[in-house]
This record gives sequence, structure tokens and C-alpha cells, in this order.
Amino acid sequence: MTDKVREAKTLLQKIALEVKESGGRLFEVGGTVRDVMLGRMRRNEDIDAEVYGLSPDALEKILKKFGKVDLTGKSFAVYRIGNLEISLPRRDRRIGEGHKGFEVKADPGLSYYEACRRRDFTVNSVLKDALTGEIIDPLGGVKDMKTGILRACDANHFGEDPLRAYRAMRFAASLGFPIETNTAELCRRTDTKSLPRERIFAEIKKMLVEGDFPGRGFLAAHSLFLFSSEPEISSMVECSQDIIWHPEGSVFIHTVLSLDVAASLRENMLSEEDKFVFMLSVLFHDIGKTVSTKQAQEGRKAGRLISPGHQPAGAKIAKIVLSRWKAPKSVTERVSSLVLSHHRIYDLWKSRDIVTKGAMRRLFGGTELELLKALFMADKFGRGQVFGDSEEILWLDRTLRDMKIQEEQLKPIVMGRHLLKLGIEPSPFMGDVLKELYEAQLDGDFDSLEEGILLAKRIIESKKREKN
Repeated sequence: MTDKVREAKTLLQKIALEVKESGGRLFEVGGTVRDVMLGRMRRNEDIDAEVYGLSPDALEKILKKFGKVDLTGKSFAVYRIGNLEISLPRRDRRIGEGHKGFEVKADPGLSYYEACRRRDFTVNSVLKDALTGEIIDPLGGVKDMKTGILRACDANHFGEDPLRAYRAMRFAASLGFPIETNTAELCRRTDTKSLPRERIFAEIKKMLVEGDFPGRGFLAAHSLFLFSSEPEISSMVECSQDIIWHPEGSVFIHTVLSLDVAASLRENMLSEEDKFVFMLSVLFHDIGKTVSTKQAQEGRKAGRLISPGHQPAGAKIAKIVLSRWKAPKSVTERVSSLVLSHHRIYDLWKSRDIVTKGAMRRLFGGTELELLKALFMADKFGRGQVFGDSEEILWLDRTLRDMKIQEEQLKPIVMGRHLLKLGIEPSPFMGDVLKELYEAQLDGDFDSLEEGILLAKRIIESKKREKN
């Protein structure tokens, strides 16, 4: 338990006492109750609570004793104080189309059963009294936790929030639970067209970054028809692969297995964005095969399936899909670069007897090596075999060490500011010169600024003569 969670728990106890003295009752509810009962480590430090028997004004008055309170919508009374999100039971009725077409009002007198029916899944509907620890379970959520099933709380209310179909995908990834048959059908019938792409992307991110079983989440998304509007992803299902290299089957099945391998590698990464970029690169690493796979007509691979050029094709497709999902540009560019480079380690290893220092420097200087190594491992072991050491990665680490290649040595020595002093203004011409200089640096043609400036002058003069 982190310090933030410990502080939130202490605050919750104090608020619960005040609520009780005012005639109400406060429960922990949702993920915090579920994860404790399942013995799961909880990544989210927020605690959800629900208060029965008090009006919104009475609850707000209590909460203000303990600090600054943020209110989300006066009519449905969701309060935020520190890491606590405290709400009242709510009724709702449809007044329009789309995911926002509901009128929601707080109802402190609602029964536990009626209130829980409006939640998403039974495993998230268990109430725990914050003072006594008593469990209130009107919908059988405890039983569903024990049997390991994801079940909708109520068929009549489930589809009121179309995001719940994507939450089913996410919880399949987080908990590893299969989705109950009727619940899966409810998800398939849910109209998700009104959902903003940003909300869908947020659920995909949680699935990839937080889920212990992201491959299962990916599989669930397909079975729930959530990728029906993503033709690039759907086409992975029917894209066959060479059985010698991929006995597990299609590109889709390979991606499912690779994502689950990647979940264990992801935990070694400190930055959440690094984790997300890595997991997206695993998701898209072979998507280019959907447009490049064909049967070889000649040579030693005649009659077998090959996918020439699937790396650049995949990088392009990844950009298209991530743009549709409204991903940040920095994330899109990093993912695209990793997809483009995901065969580079294997290609170097195949040429290990003749590989040059320049080629190794390009590997280090042209991509995010640690993420690329993790992507290589997810790809290599995403074929149903037992995870273990990789001879390719062991060779790569040994070779980089023997060649004394370090990442900090591969930063460009000659920069734009240096060319400005030589009279070269920012322009495509400057970009071409800098690119050629960096290639020369990687090849070992110079290793100091002075040598780099001399070479820059020669390159500039040469390019000017060619232009004339």
C-alpha cells in the first residue's frame, strides 16, 4: 500500500464517522474492494466510495470539513477530495441519443440493489462498509469473483453507457476473466458510434498499460466486434503466416500471444509513456503483413508465405490508426519508428560475422534500443513457446560492449547552430548537410567537433558545386 492510498484510507475513515453521525452510511465500492478480495496489486491509487442516506448538501457540508472539494455535476453529486471519489446513488433516464443522452439525478434513498444494478459488472458492484467491513453483495459479485467471470449487473441498464463494451475489453485484460455469454452479446449490441475517439483510446491505453493479460483483452475486443470500424486491425485475423516461422497461426493470434509476453517486459519500464509506446508497438509490429503477404514464386522459399516490406508498411498503417485514435504525435512517431525497426536486431544477428561498427552505431543511434530489444523479445516469444533468454539479444549486448559503443556517444556532434556560424540558414539544405554529417559520424569518419566542422565545410562546398 502506497503512502497516498494509506492517507486516503485514513481520510475515508474520518469521513465515514461523520457520515454515520449524520445518519448516513459510507461504503467503499468498485475496484478497491474487488482487488483486495482477489488479492490483486492495485495500480490505481484512487478510492471510490458511495454514501447512502444523506442529501447532496449534507454530504458536501461534511466533506468541506476535510479539505477542498471538487464537484462533478450538482444533479448527480460526485465529489472529489484528494484521492477519494465519493458519490451518491443515482437514478437516470434517457432524454436523447448518444452516450450523453441521459438525465442523471442523485437519490440517497435508493436501495442497495437498485443502486448496484446501475453499475457495469458484478465484480465492481460489491459494497464494503468503511467502518465495519461488512460486505453488501446484492448481485452476486463475490461469487463471480470466485468463479472468475465478467458479468453485466443488469441487462436493461448495461447499454446506457456504450463505453462499457470497451470496459469489458479492459477488464478481460486486467482480470483475465472470460466474459459471460449474455454480457458479451450485450456488448455486441451496444452502439458505440457516439463515443468520442479520445474515450476509446483511453480504454485501449488502460488495457495495454495496466492489464496483466493484454492479449486476452485484444482477443475480447475482436470477439465483441469492437474493431469492426478498424479494418486494418480486423484484417489481421485472416492474415496467414508461414507455418515454419509461425506455427501459432495468423498475424492476429501471434499479436495476442506477443501482447501477453510483452506484459511481463513492460513492468521493467519506469515511464508510463514508454510502457504505452512499447505496448502499441507490439500491437502494430506485424500489421504490415496484412498488405504485403504473398506466396513466394521462386527460390528456396517457393510456395511459402513471405511478407517483404511489412515493416515500412506497418509503420505507415500504425500512423493511420493512431491518428484515427487521436494519439499524441510524439507517441505516434515513436511507435512508427519501432515498428519500422523491429527486424533490425535479427537482421544484424544474421550478419553477425561481417557486421560493422557503423551498422551497430546506426542501430543504437537510429532507434530506442531498450524498447526495440523488448519488442524483439515479445515478437520472438509470441509464438506459444516458453519464455527464456534470446541468443540474439545476448549477442547484441556482448557486441555493443566489445565495440565500446555507448548511447551518449551517438548524439550528433555537429548541430544546426554550428552550421549557422558557417552561413547556412535553416532550410532543407541545412537538413541534408546535417544528415550526411551524422551518417559520417556513425561510420567513424570523425569524433570531435573540430573534425566535424572541417568535414561540414567540404560537404557544403561539394553540394554547392553539384547545385551549380
